[in-house]
This record gives sequence, structure tokens and C-alpha cells, in this order.
Amino acid sequence: MPITTQIIGKTSAVKGGFYRIKQRLELLGFRVQHPTSDSLIKASDGKQYIYNPDLWRDYDTALDMAEAIRANDLHIVSNDVGGLMGNQAALSIVFAMLHNKPVVITHKPYYRKNVDSRLIELINRNQKHLNFQNLLKLSNSDLKPFVEQVAVQQPKYRLSRQEKTWVKRCIRDLLREMLKNPGVPY
Repeated sequence: MPITTQIIGKTSAVKGGFYRIKQRLELLGFRVQHPTSDSLIKASDGKQYIYNPDLWRDYDTALDMAEAIRANDLHIVSNDVGGLMGNQAALSIVFAMLHNKPVVITHKPYYRKNVDSRLIELINRNQKHLNFQNLLKLSNSDLKPFVEQVAVQQPKYRLSRQEKTWVKRCIRDLLREMLKNPGVPY
């Protein structure tokens, strides 16, 4: 059974790194559940989206991504544009930590102003259990064993019961907010 993952990173998608990682992982036999497309999709409104806005809503993608994080072998965050990371990417890391999933972050993170300081604190506290690796710089012969090695990790993240409850509430609140704006694409 192939190793499964998903990749998050809006800014990286615009610059193409997100899709290059997906392409290389699939070439090596890994299954990448997200993104579902192989490139940005130009919608009828002229804007480019990570997901087809005719098929997916913001809520649909966020819910499916959360389910993928919980079910897949590892979580990848592509923040190859200056290490920039937004609130949803930071929340996805902590959600993966909640489910004891190994995480790969492609660059040392620098957080947007909208990122909750509690998310940053949880990520920083568990930094030694995270994998920081620019996947695009690895050769295919190095990338495959690296991903295989990360996928079998069993990290022991430090989250209190109260923090776990808070993370679940953050995910629920994000999904509820997205339901209020059902027509807004990801």
C-alpha cells in the first residue's frame, strides 16, 4: 500500500513549488490526496485557484483536508516563498500533531500576522519532532527514502488536554465560518 500524504501551501502553489513536490512524490509512487489538481485552475471569474471552484467550496476543501490529515501517513507544508506561513497552514500542523502524524515543513516558518500566537507556541514547543526539509532540493534518490523514513515516525508531541480541545475547537470554528460563506472558493 503506497504512503499517502497531502500538501498545504497557498503561496507556494502560486509560485509552483507546491505542484512540483506533488509531481515528484507521485512519480516516486506516493499517493498525494491534496491538491486534487496538478496546477492552478483559472476560473470563469479570471482568478486562479488551487481547487476547481466549480466543484469545491472552501468548506469542502478544508473538511476533506482535515480528514486527509487524520487518515494519511504524513503531512507536508510547502512554505517555499520565504518560509511564509498563514493561519490555516499553522492550524494544519497542529491538527496533524493532535493526531500524532509526522510533519514535513519545507522551510523554517515565518508567520503572517493573522496566525494565532497559541498555534505558533505549540509549533515551537514541538519543533524537535517536526521535519524541516526543502523537498525540492532533494534528488529523487534522496527524496524517496526521506519520505519513507518520515512516514514511519511516531512523534510524541506535547499537547495538554486543554490544548487538544482548543485545537479541535479551532478546526470546528474554521469550518463553521466557511459554511457562512459557501460560495467562496479556497
